[in-house]
Amino acid sequence: MNEIEEGSAMVCGVVGVGEGLGAALVRRFADRSKVALVAGTPEVVAKSAGEIHAIGGVALLPPSDATARGQKMMLMESINRGW
Repeated sequence: MNEIEEGSAMVCGVVGVGEGLGAALVRRFADRSKVALVAGTPEVVAKSAGEIHAIGGVALLPPSDATARGQKMMLMESINRGW
């Protein structure tokens, strides 16, 4: 049983998930953290979420636009509600 299954894992938020650095960060933390993915491209987010699920990880896909003023707090609340 890994940390995620035991309920003691941390939550990692990756804002700006893309094909490069964002995707690399997702892979880096997915085996030890629950990962919240935020990006403007649904296909990229879906691909990263699939990679997380493939290794038995947990992904949250909160609806948010990190560039929109006022949505940052809603993003954090959404992540907290998801876990």
